[in-house]
This record gives sequence, structure tokens and C-alpha cells, in this order.
Amino acid sequence: MSPRFDSRLASARQLFSACVAQGGKAWDHSAMVRALETLARFEIGDA
Repeated sequence: MSPRFDSRLASARQLFSACVAQGGKAWDHSAMVRALETLARFEIGDA
């Protein structure tokens, strides 16, 4: 695997860990957006 792929995989794993911490263990991939919204303290629907 290339180092570039490894860093993206690590980022995805961190986002999924953030989802689990928010009680979203059973959420689908859209949970990554929720995690990013939480980290940014901004909801995309607020735009």
C-alpha cells in the first residue's frame, strides 16, 4: 500500500471512532458527515 492510502485509511478510522464515541456504532457511512459536523461545530443543513 502507498503511504497516501494509509493516511486516508487512518483518517477514515478516526472518523468512525468519533462516530462510535457519539453512540453511532450502527450508523452507516453518512455517519462520517455527522462526525465532521461535530468536529467543525457546524451542521451542513445550516448553510
